[in-house]
Amino acid sequence: VVRERESRVLGFPLRQLRSVRVDPSTTLAGAMDNLVTVHLRSEMPLTMGATILIVAPEGYAFSTKGVESTFNQTLSAELPEEIGSSIRFQLGETDFLGPNVPFSVSFRVRNPESTPSSNFWYFYLQSRQGEHIDLRKFFPGFVIAQTMLYCQAYPNRIPWNTGAANDISILFVTRRHLFTEDEMPAQHRAEGRAPSWQLVLVAPSSFSFSRQTRHSDRCSDFKRWGTLDSYDQLPETFESPLSCRVRTARSLLIEVPETLLRQTRYSFRINVTAEAPSDGAAQQEPWHLMVLEGGEILHMGESPSPVLDTVYKADWRWPAGASVD
Repeated sequence: VVRERESRVLGFPLRQLRSVRVDPSTTLAGAMDNLVTVHLRSEMPLTMGATILIVAPEGYAFSTKGVESTFNQTLSAELPEEIGSSIRFQLGETDFLGPNVPFSVSFRVRNPESTPSSNFWYFYLQSRQGEHIDLRKFFPGFVIAQTMLYCQAYPNRIPWNTGAANDISILFVTRRHLFTEDEMPAQHRAEGRAPSWQLVLVAPSSFSFSRQTRHSDRCSDFKRWGTLDSYDQLPETFESPLSCRVRTARSLLIEVPETLLRQTRYSFRINVTAEAPSDGAAQQEPWHLMVLEGGEILHMGESPSPVLDTVYKADWRWPAGASVD
């Protein structure tokens, strides 16, 4: 027998944060001092003393030191023991934020050694009394990049005189296989994306990449390079030829097609001009090589810069006996 009934109980509205962005200072595996800035915007006001709970994927380690934000007062921070890989911030007693006003919080974390299998971040806004204000769940995290085992810019003519152009070989060895579908980030495969592999090469300030013609952005003298007993050539098919384009004077982008070969050692050749450095420090700058898939950096490598105006023996072989983990 029903004695009482209330059919019009007012429920709480389900909301998601209107805007979320996570900006890491580095995505390198195991980085000890990664400064992560989280940008949020809610359609609800943040009341005085409200809390912001951020839960990262498994493997991240948070620090309560060096917290910065766009709020007037310094946020207090704690690491909840009941929730792994998380940090909770509390607004000051005089801080209040109106609806649709963006805010940001910066904190330091230690990156995991690899991309977590469940790579999602969670964000919860609550009042001082623990009442729900807003949230965002299953926000895709960034991919953890691996350091290359070997990366070397090898000049093919020595000595390399200042002001002269030279063909250099870029030789690199990675910890995992490249340019295959099964090495795509799990999130990209789950979303059904087509493989999209790229190489980005950034030269020091005293070097510049040559173009085929003045009105073209195609790289000059770009070639697949290497042999199976040293470094494999970049993959290429008739349907998907390699494409190398100069983006700025010091950077280029190579579009690499998918391959079925499971290789970790690759090389390519490119034409570069050595300019007179503005200072001695410019000659000490390293070359940077990045492997990207779907816009996410998967591998990063650094090479010492070739020595100019000097006869010397340049390295080109990965140390004998080294193996991929």
